[in-house]
Amino acid sequence: MPEYLAPGVFVEEVSFRSKSIEGVPTSTTGFAGLARYGPVCYLDPANNAGPRSCEPRLVTSFTEFERIYGGLEPLSVGDGVAAPEERLPYLAHAARAFFENGGRRLYISRVFVPRDDAGDDDWGAASLDLGLVAGASARWRARWPGEAGEVRVTTQVVRSKDLAVVVGGTVTLPRARDGALVEVFGAAETPLEGDAPLEVGRLRVVEMDAEGNQTFHDDGGGTPALVAGEVVQLIELQVSVEVNQERLDVTGELAPSPAQKRYVGRILERDDP
Repeated sequence: MPEYLAPGVFVEEVSFRSKSIEGVPTSTTGFAGLARYGPVCYLDPANNAGPRSCEPRLVTSFTEFERIYGGLEPLSVGDGVAAPEERLPYLAHAARAFFENGGRRLYISRVFVPRDDAGDDDWGAASLDLGLVAGASARWRARWPGEAGEVRVTTQVVRSKDLAVVVGGTVTLPRARDGALVEVFGAAETPLEGDAPLEVGRLRVVEMDAEGNQTFHDDGGGTPALVAGEVVQLIELQVSVEVNQERLDVTGELAPSPAQKRYVGRILERDDP
Protein backbone atom coordinates (compact mmCIF):
# COMPACT_ATOMS: atom_id res chain seq x y z
CA MET A 1 0.00 0.00 0.00
CA PRO A 2 1.39 3.50 -0.75
CA GLU A 3 2.23 5.76 2.22
CA TYR A 4 0.80 9.24 1.94
CA LEU A 5 3.19 11.69 3.73
CA ALA A 6 1.66 15.03 2.81
CA PRO A 7 -1.57 16.21 1.21
CA GLY A 8 -1.27 15.95 -2.58
CA VAL A 9 2.32 14.62 -2.46
CA PHE A 10 2.96 10.88 -2.38
CA VAL A 11 4.99 8.14 -4.00
CA GLU A 12 3.43 4.86 -5.23
CA GLU A 13 5.43 1.92 -6.51
CA VAL A 14 3.93 -0.02 -9.42
CA SER A 15 5.14 -3.10 -11.28
CA PHE A 16 6.82 -2.49 -14.62
CA ARG A 17 5.76 -5.92 -15.87
CA SER A 18 2.64 -6.19 -18.03
CA LYS A 19 -0.21 -8.32 -16.82
CA SER A 20 -0.34 -11.82 -18.18
CA ILE A 21 -3.09 -12.64 -20.69
CA GLU A 22 -5.82 -14.59 -19.00
CA GLY A 23 -6.91 -17.83 -20.61
CA VAL A 24 -10.35 -18.05 -22.21
CA PRO A 25 -12.39 -21.18 -22.85
CA THR A 26 -11.93 -22.68 -26.31
CA SER A 27 -15.02 -24.89 -26.19
CA THR A 28 -17.05 -22.18 -27.99
CA THR A 29 -16.08 -20.68 -31.34
CA GLY A 30 -17.45 -19.70 -34.72
CA PHE A 31 -16.68 -20.72 -38.32
CA ALA A 32 -17.71 -19.26 -41.67
CA GLY A 33 -17.47 -21.03 -45.01
CA LEU A 34 -19.10 -23.00 -47.83
CA ALA A 35 -21.53 -25.81 -47.05
CA ARG A 36 -23.70 -28.19 -49.06
CA TYR A 37 -26.89 -26.88 -47.52
CA GLY A 38 -28.21 -25.02 -44.51
CA PRO A 39 -29.25 -21.63 -43.13
CA VAL A 40 -27.91 -18.65 -45.05
CA CYS A 41 -28.92 -15.11 -45.95
CA TYR A 42 -30.41 -15.03 -49.43
CA LEU A 43 -33.03 -13.43 -51.66
CA ASP A 44 -35.74 -15.94 -52.49
CA PRO A 45 -36.47 -15.55 -56.24
CA ALA A 46 -39.95 -17.06 -55.84
CA ASN A 47 -41.35 -14.29 -53.64
CA ASN A 48 -38.55 -11.71 -53.58
CA ALA A 49 -37.99 -12.27 -49.86
CA GLY A 50 -35.49 -13.97 -47.61
CA PRO A 51 -35.18 -15.45 -44.13
CA ARG A 52 -36.18 -13.32 -41.17
CA SER A 53 -32.92 -13.98 -39.32
CA CYS A 54 -29.36 -14.08 -40.64
CA GLU A 55 -27.66 -14.79 -37.32
CA PRO A 56 -25.11 -17.65 -37.18
CA ARG A 57 -26.66 -20.94 -36.10
CA LEU A 58 -25.46 -22.87 -33.05
CA VAL A 59 -24.60 -26.57 -33.40
CA THR A 60 -23.39 -28.75 -30.54
CA SER A 61 -22.16 -31.88 -32.35
CA PHE A 62 -20.86 -32.92 -35.74
CA THR A 63 -23.94 -35.11 -36.23
CA GLU A 64 -26.07 -31.99 -35.87
CA PHE A 65 -23.75 -30.14 -38.27
CA GLU A 66 -24.18 -32.91 -40.87
CA ARG A 67 -27.96 -32.82 -40.53
CA ILE A 68 -28.14 -29.03 -40.97
CA TYR A 69 -25.21 -28.19 -43.25
CA GLY A 70 -24.24 -31.46 -44.96
CA GLY A 71 -21.33 -33.83 -44.56
CA LEU A 72 -17.84 -34.28 -45.95
CA GLU A 73 -18.79 -34.84 -49.59
CA PRO A 74 -17.04 -32.53 -52.11
CA LEU A 75 -18.80 -29.26 -52.92
CA SER A 76 -19.89 -28.34 -56.43
CA VAL A 77 -19.42 -24.63 -57.13
CA GLY A 78 -19.53 -22.54 -60.29
CA ASP A 79 -21.42 -19.81 -62.11
CA GLY A 80 -23.89 -22.11 -63.85
CA VAL A 81 -22.24 -21.59 -67.25
CA ALA A 82 -18.90 -23.33 -66.98
CA ALA A 83 -18.52 -26.87 -65.70
CA PRO A 84 -19.00 -27.04 -61.91
CA GLU A 85 -15.81 -27.00 -59.88
CA GLU A 86 -15.32 -29.47 -57.04
CA ARG A 87 -13.93 -28.16 -53.78
CA LEU A 88 -13.12 -29.74 -50.46
CA PRO A 89 -15.67 -28.94 -47.74
CA TYR A 90 -13.19 -27.18 -45.47
CA LEU A 91 -15.97 -25.96 -43.18
CA ALA A 92 -17.22 -29.50 -42.54
CA HIS A 93 -13.70 -30.82 -41.90
CA ALA A 94 -13.01 -27.94 -39.51
CA ALA A 95 -16.27 -28.60 -37.65
CA ARG A 96 -15.46 -32.30 -37.28
CA ALA A 97 -11.96 -31.50 -35.97
CA PHE A 98 -13.41 -28.98 -33.53
CA PHE A 99 -15.78 -31.48 -31.93
CA GLU A 100 -13.23 -34.33 -31.97
CA ASN A 101 -10.88 -32.10 -29.96
CA GLY A 102 -13.37 -31.35 -27.21
CA GLY A 103 -15.33 -28.45 -28.70
CA ARG A 104 -18.88 -28.07 -27.43
CA ARG A 105 -20.55 -25.01 -28.98
CA LEU A 106 -19.96 -23.99 -32.58
CA TYR A 107 -21.60 -21.06 -34.37
CA ILE A 108 -21.80 -21.52 -38.15
CA SER A 109 -22.18 -18.74 -40.69
CA ARG A 110 -22.66 -20.25 -44.14
CA VAL A 111 -21.29 -18.47 -47.21
CA PHE A 112 -23.40 -18.77 -50.36
CA VAL A 113 -23.46 -17.14 -53.81
CA PRO A 114 -26.23 -18.07 -56.31
CA ARG A 115 -25.18 -19.61 -59.61
CA ASP A 116 -27.15 -16.95 -61.50
CA ASP A 117 -29.23 -13.85 -60.82
CA ALA A 118 -32.52 -15.75 -60.77
CA GLY A 119 -31.17 -18.49 -58.54
CA ASP A 120 -33.94 -20.90 -59.54
CA ASP A 121 -31.54 -23.81 -60.00
CA ASP A 122 -30.12 -23.47 -56.51
CA TRP A 123 -33.22 -24.76 -54.72
CA GLY A 124 -34.53 -28.29 -54.76
CA ALA A 125 -38.17 -28.11 -55.86
CA ALA A 126 -40.90 -30.45 -57.04
CA SER A 127 -44.46 -29.88 -58.19
CA LEU A 128 -46.51 -33.03 -57.77
CA ASP A 129 -49.94 -34.48 -57.12
CA LEU A 130 -49.80 -35.44 -53.47
CA GLY A 131 -52.54 -38.01 -53.86
CA LEU A 132 -54.24 -36.71 -50.71
CA VAL A 133 -57.29 -35.27 -52.46
CA ALA A 134 -58.26 -35.99 -56.04
CA GLY A 135 -57.07 -33.19 -58.33
CA ALA A 136 -55.15 -31.36 -55.59
CA SER A 137 -51.48 -30.55 -56.03
CA ALA A 138 -48.82 -28.85 -53.97
CA ARG A 139 -45.28 -27.66 -54.42
CA TRP A 140 -42.59 -28.73 -52.00
CA ARG A 141 -39.55 -26.47 -52.01
CA ALA A 142 -36.26 -26.84 -50.19
CA ARG A 143 -35.91 -24.51 -47.22
CA TRP A 144 -32.34 -23.49 -48.10
CA PRO A 145 -30.37 -23.34 -51.36
CA GLY A 146 -27.83 -26.06 -52.10
CA GLU A 147 -27.44 -29.41 -53.80
CA ALA A 148 -28.52 -31.28 -50.67
CA GLY A 149 -31.99 -29.77 -51.10
CA GLU A 150 -32.67 -32.27 -53.90
CA VAL A 151 -34.56 -34.87 -51.88
CA ARG A 152 -37.60 -37.09 -52.29
CA VAL A 153 -40.66 -35.93 -50.31
CA THR A 154 -43.63 -38.21 -49.65
CA THR A 155 -46.84 -37.04 -47.97
CA GLN A 156 -49.32 -39.55 -46.57
CA VAL A 157 -52.71 -39.43 -44.88
CA VAL A 158 -52.85 -40.99 -41.42
CA ARG A 159 -56.29 -41.99 -40.12
CA SER A 160 -57.20 -42.64 -36.50
CA LYS A 161 -59.76 -45.10 -35.16
CA ASP A 162 -63.38 -44.05 -34.68
CA LEU A 163 -63.46 -41.01 -32.35
CA ALA A 164 -67.24 -40.65 -32.01
CA VAL A 165 -68.66 -40.87 -28.49
CA VAL A 166 -72.38 -40.42 -27.69
CA VAL A 167 -73.01 -38.36 -24.54
CA GLY A 168 -76.60 -37.56 -23.63
CA GLY A 169 -77.75 -38.22 -27.18
CA THR A 170 -75.11 -35.91 -28.68
CA VAL A 171 -72.15 -37.17 -30.69
CA THR A 172 -68.87 -35.61 -29.58
CA LEU A 173 -65.21 -36.16 -30.42
CA PRO A 174 -63.17 -36.03 -27.17
CA ARG A 175 -59.81 -36.22 -28.98
CA ALA A 176 -60.58 -33.58 -31.59
CA ARG A 177 -59.41 -30.04 -30.89
CA ASP A 178 -60.21 -26.72 -32.54
CA GLY A 179 -59.19 -26.82 -36.22
CA ALA A 180 -58.98 -30.61 -36.40
CA LEU A 181 -59.88 -32.27 -39.71
CA VAL A 182 -62.10 -35.36 -39.50
CA GLU A 183 -63.60 -37.78 -41.99
CA VAL A 184 -67.22 -38.95 -41.57
CA PHE A 185 -68.80 -42.20 -42.79
CA GLY A 186 -72.37 -43.39 -42.44
CA ALA A 187 -73.23 -46.40 -40.29
CA ALA A 188 -73.71 -48.60 -43.38
CA GLU A 189 -70.54 -47.38 -45.14
CA THR A 190 -67.09 -48.87 -45.03
CA PRO A 191 -64.53 -46.34 -43.75
CA LEU A 192 -61.41 -45.74 -45.80
CA GLU A 193 -58.19 -47.13 -44.37
CA GLY A 194 -54.48 -46.48 -44.63
CA ASP A 195 -53.42 -43.61 -46.88
CA ALA A 196 -56.30 -43.85 -49.36
CA PRO A 197 -57.05 -40.44 -50.99
CA LEU A 198 -59.47 -38.21 -49.12
CA GLU A 199 -62.95 -37.43 -50.38
CA VAL A 200 -63.77 -33.76 -49.85
CA GLY A 201 -67.47 -34.38 -49.30
CA ARG A 202 -66.72 -36.50 -46.23
CA LEU A 203 -64.44 -34.00 -44.53
CA ARG A 204 -65.40 -31.78 -41.60
CA VAL A 205 -63.43 -29.10 -39.77
CA VAL A 206 -63.96 -29.01 -36.01
CA GLU A 207 -64.61 -25.67 -34.33
CA MET A 208 -64.68 -25.40 -30.54
CA ASP A 209 -66.02 -22.48 -28.52
CA ALA A 210 -64.78 -21.32 -25.10
CA GLU A 211 -67.02 -23.85 -23.34
CA GLY A 212 -65.76 -26.79 -25.38
CA ASN A 213 -68.82 -27.20 -27.58
CA GLN A 214 -67.99 -28.62 -31.01
CA THR A 215 -69.32 -27.52 -34.41
CA PHE A 216 -68.50 -29.41 -37.62
CA HIS A 217 -68.09 -27.42 -40.85
CA ASP A 218 -68.34 -29.12 -44.25
CA ASP A 219 -66.88 -27.95 -47.58
CA GLY A 220 -70.15 -26.23 -48.52
CA GLY A 221 -70.15 -23.96 -45.49
CA GLY A 222 -72.81 -25.96 -43.63
CA THR A 223 -72.61 -27.22 -40.05
CA PRO A 224 -74.33 -30.63 -40.05
CA ALA A 225 -74.46 -32.37 -36.69
CA LEU A 226 -72.96 -35.81 -36.32
CA VAL A 227 -75.38 -38.73 -36.08
CA ALA A 228 -75.09 -41.69 -33.74
CA GLY A 229 -73.66 -44.67 -35.58
CA GLU A 230 -71.45 -42.62 -37.91
CA VAL A 231 -67.75 -43.39 -37.96
CA VAL A 232 -65.56 -40.32 -37.49
CA GLN A 233 -61.81 -40.56 -38.09
CA LEU A 234 -59.20 -37.92 -37.28
CA ILE A 235 -57.05 -36.95 -40.29
CA GLU A 236 -53.38 -36.13 -39.85
CA LEU A 237 -50.43 -35.95 -42.24
CA GLN A 238 -47.04 -37.65 -42.29
CA VAL A 239 -44.21 -36.18 -44.33
CA SER A 240 -41.17 -38.33 -45.19
CA VAL A 241 -37.99 -36.79 -46.59
CA GLU A 242 -35.57 -39.26 -48.15
CA VAL A 243 -32.19 -37.52 -48.27
CA ASN A 244 -30.19 -40.59 -49.34
CA GLN A 245 -30.12 -44.34 -48.78
CA GLU A 246 -28.91 -43.85 -45.22
CA ARG A 247 -31.07 -40.95 -44.07
CA LEU A 248 -34.86 -40.77 -43.93
CA ASP A 249 -36.50 -38.00 -41.90
CA VAL A 250 -40.14 -38.70 -40.95
CA THR A 251 -42.38 -36.05 -39.36
CA GLY A 252 -45.78 -37.27 -38.21
CA GLU A 253 -48.93 -36.08 -36.46
CA LEU A 254 -49.07 -32.97 -38.66
CA ALA A 255 -52.31 -30.99 -38.76
CA PRO A 256 -53.65 -29.10 -41.80
CA SER A 257 -55.03 -26.17 -39.74
CA PRO A 258 -53.08 -23.18 -38.32
CA ALA A 259 -55.26 -23.51 -35.19
CA GLN A 260 -53.46 -26.73 -34.31
CA LYS A 261 -50.16 -26.85 -32.38
CA ARG A 262 -48.62 -29.22 -34.92
CA TYR A 263 -49.77 -27.30 -37.98
CA VAL A 264 -47.71 -28.48 -40.96
CA GLY A 265 -46.84 -24.90 -41.87
CA ARG A 266 -45.40 -24.37 -38.37
CA ILE A 267 -43.53 -27.66 -37.89
CA LEU A 268 -42.01 -27.47 -41.39
CA GLU A 269 -41.75 -23.68 -41.33
CA ARG A 270 -39.31 -22.09 -43.77
CA ASP A 271 -36.98 -20.18 -41.46
CA ASP A 272 -37.19 -21.72 -38.00
CA PRO A 273 -38.78 -25.19 -37.96
